[in-house]
Amino acid sequence: MTRFSALWCDMVIWTRVGRRRDLIGIGFIIFLAICYLSPAFTSGPSFGPADLGRGLSVLTSSAASSVHNNINGDIIDQSVAWNTLNYTLIHHGQFPLWNSYSGNGLPQFLNFESAVLALPSLIGYLVPLSWSFTVVVFVKLVIAGLGTFWCARLLRLSTLPATFAGATFMLSGAFANWLGWSISGVFCWTGVILAGAVLCVRAPRSPAPIGVLGVSIAFAVYGGFPEGYVLMGATVIALCLVVVAILWATGRPIGRDPLLRFGAGSLLGLGLSAPLWLPGLAVIRSSIRAGTDTAQGIPIHGILLALAQGYDGLPLAGSSFFLARTNYYESCAYIGVVALVLAGVAIGTRAIGRAHRSPVVTALALVGAAQVLVIYQVGNHDPIQQLIRAVGLGSIATHRTLPLLGFVLAMLGGFGLDEVMGTREPRKLRVAMLGAVGAVGIAMIYMWIKVPEAGVTSCVAPTAAGGSGLVQGACEAIRRTSLYGPTAVLIAMLASVRWLTRSREADDDHAGSARSSRRRTNLLAALMLAVET
Repeated sequence: MTRFSALWCDMVIWTRVGRRRDLIGIGFIIFLAICYLSPAFTSGPSFGPADLGRGLSVLTSSAASSVHNNINGDIIDQSVAWNTLNYTLIHHGQFPLWNSYSGNGLPQFLNFESAVLALPSLIGYLVPLSWSFTVVVFVKLVIAGLGTFWCARLLRLSTLPATFAGATFMLSGAFANWLGWSISGVFCWTGVILAGAVLCVRAPRSPAPIGVLGVSIAFAVYGGFPEGYVLMGATVIALCLVVVAILWATGRPIGRDPLLRFGAGSLLGLGLSAPLWLPGLAVIRSSIRAGTDTAQGIPIHGILLALAQGYDGLPLAGSSFFLARTNYYESCAYIGVVALVLAGVAIGTRAIGRAHRSPVVTALALVGAAQVLVIYQVGNHDPIQQLIRAVGLGSIATHRTLPLLGFVLAMLGGFGLDEVMGTREPRKLRVAMLGAVGAVGIAMIYMWIKVPEAGVTSCVAPTAAGGSGLVQGACEAIRRTSLYGPTAVLIAMLASVRWLTRSREADDDHAGSARSSRRRTNLLAALMLAVET
């Protein structure tokens, strides 16, 4: 423990002031998780669509009222049910190997998605059953936020940008909307696993990196979504390989020991999780999903949802989701104007022309671009999706890489905010910010132009619940309303460019005003964090 504490101090320069700031950042992320789940906490301890669940039984269907969300069924008829069965059996001294309540019986532990030994589930077993599933969801949020925060701190981001990265990934639509499903139990460990990879390089003589990497990989596997293993593994390995390649190309090879330690940690994780995946392979091969072609991709129009949530409607009572060929949960991508602009700042100041100085930012940018190609489909004969099916990965819904793209953008946003707070090149920062604001602005103008085309076909069609869809005018109003907030934020970001760079240029002329300028910059960074969250 002493060696690990010394390692942490070396990585983040954990002085007394730094420790206090870190504790504030950690507390802020936990506070955000509580705020995000406050509707569940205030309306009752149980998390899940109970209104939809009432209609599943003849005993309660007569009490069923109007359904708030008609496509959220998997949480109430799978996730909550499996969690309840796990909890009940474990509290009766039995390990949940078998589910006797599903037809003639099905594997419970080996169906992966029941997540019997996932860390959120283990913590959920310690509270009353009525709170168990809510606690599981809360722990996933906290792991995602704090893991990303830790990874960012190990990459030498200061506390505020690291908090920005953790909060942005934790609350990004692509991750948060999957909280009730097991896929989030895998993806929430992305930051912790990458933190372990960073430690393998930064601490070549400590056993801590192998332990961090092994335990986090094992808990990700127990999180219970085999498709997620492939997607997250590909993302983590790609990031590491790009960083290693850049360092090698610039004459700074990391050596053999970090690679051996990374391999040892990965093998440890696979070994710890072998009780699930080794026998579970037989279950996967026998599942109906093994022969299903799910590599379809999201229509390229869906990329606009990163800027404005609800631009194509919501699957809620009184609304309608009208993005064709997909559903809300598969395409939800909202991450916000602030994070996207700051991600552009990071790429413009640290990656373009400076890849040798910022290999991590360059790797994040390249992997993010590859993820976009994998997630989104251009036309019915997209060559990337055809290639995925041709190499035998057609049964993997590769567009579910979207939460991992949220992680990449969140990390880039953290690096961008760090550049805003500490840049020594205000002119270069101005160019990067103007370029990022301009690129987002072009997308926003396109979105405003497309408002009259909202739901020309699908919005006025019958909804999934069998009712009538919304009329054309209502669909346009939904789309127009969704753009007010992002447009206002973009204008504010544009105004901040001139204010920030003029302040920095004034500092160059008057050295005595540096402290006051630093305070103003920190205030602006805190405001960006507040607006983003």
